[in-house]
Amino acid sequence: MANAASVPDADWPLGLFRRAAARVPAYADFLKRRGCDPHQVVQSDDLRRVPATTKRNYLQAYPLRDLLWNGEITGIRLIATSSGSTGTPGYWPQNHQRHQENVRLHRGLFDTFDCRRKPTLCVIAFAMGTHVAATAELGAITAQAGRGYRLTAICPGIDVDENVRILRDVAPAFQQTLLMGYPPLVKDILVAAASSGVPLGTLNLRLVFSGENFSERWREATHRAAQITDPLTGSLSIYGAADTGIIGTETPLTVHVRRVAATDPHTHHTVFPGAGTLPALVEFDPSLRHVEDADGDLLFTMRGALPLIRHHLGDRGRTLTLSDLSDTTDRCGLTLPETLARHTTGHFIALHERADVTCTFFGLNIYPDNIKAGLEQPGLTAALSGKFHLSKHEDTQTGQQRLCLRVELAPGVVGTEHLREQIRQAVTQALLQTNAEYRELHRALPSRCVPEIILLPHKDPAFRSNAKQRWVT
Repeated sequence: MANAASVPDADWPLGLFRRAAARVPAYADFLKRRGCDPHQVVQSDDLRRVPATTKRNYLQAYPLRDLLWNGEITGIRLIATSSGSTGTPGYWPQNHQRHQENVRLHRGLFDTFDCRRKPTLCVIAFAMGTHVAATAELGAITAQAGRGYRLTAICPGIDVDENVRILRDVAPAFQQTLLMGYPPLVKDILVAAASSGVPLGTLNLRLVFSGENFSERWREATHRAAQITDPLTGSLSIYGAADTGIIGTETPLTVHVRRVAATDPHTHHTVFPGAGTLPALVEFDPSLRHVEDADGDLLFTMRGALPLIRHHLGDRGRTLTLSDLSDTTDRCGLTLPETLARHTTGHFIALHERADVTCTFFGLNIYPDNIKAGLEQPGLTAALSGKFHLSKHEDTQTGQQRLCLRVELAPGVVGTEHLREQIRQAVTQALLQTNAEYRELHRALPSRCVPEIILLPHKDPAFRSNAKQRWVT
């Protein structure tokens, strides 16, 4: 059963629905084709009967103009593009309202990093040009720089060498540096900077990630590479998508809960029931983002030039209140620190996995996080970059499927049969531990579902990317 988080001013999504049904041509047609009469939606609870939109049935089904208010391009201040990581890149018009919300949603990050007091260089290592992540970060930084935050932006994009030069030549002039980017790229920048002799420990680095989930083991390794000592405020992640913009962010409280769950299986399964791998945990502002948990599917409602009502990104998870979080941690003998819980909206999302970034093998879904859990074992991390491609191959003669995993080696590492076997065993064990469907398949067909491992050298052309790493090919 759908369960919408109770929020202040809970009727704003209903008002947005009514306006969109009357004034957005594509949405009016979308409802009509599905037999949904807007006049029958009179209370907030009635929204649960409204059909959900998706990229395929809505955003890609109508011309861009028809998705906007009154079918007009007026008031659009910026058009950004998506990375195309789940298909063809899309175009996302941004108006003043979306910009202001983006600025507000960044405020917690900048407060956590004490950017009102400390002169801070923000190195934006997201793909520049028209890409939505980079434009969102740059817009938030420049806006907050005029509101009392001591922020300076520089935009090298995804060029690793240029990022290293900035850390070497520009960052030392500032009291701290925020390195902002897609997690695998940030790790590449840190490794390259260290190997180039950049004294990272003197830069007071803080990291801002976006684009995908990662384990706490990976965070700890990245903190070590950046010479960050504070586990709760050293790095924070942003959850969002091109369709929706920013939805929520990590806070020191959510990082604390994840860190405990990562080392205590009882806490993991109590706070995140049904999750094989550790979910992302972010806080969201219910006055800006309405989030529903509809039988495990996350649905989002938000304002903007291109309004979205009950939009399904393909993400699965659930919503929690601070009371929910406190109750579940209490059952594990864990009390939430008052200093961390004091400044919170009280609303959280546990993000399990993306339904549209999977490898389907023998009818079951294998997720990138299942593979990462194996590759991040302590005995393997020094030999691997962390990047991989997961794919399913089918024999043209017999029709038999096999699971193929291409893995990038760390700089200077040469692949051996021993390393390949280590990876095969670690990944198979991780799949057995984190994926219930794989366990059943392995029980029935143990020899057929062991992944084939292909080792590729560092910077192999297969892993070159203009923006986000593709985990499933």
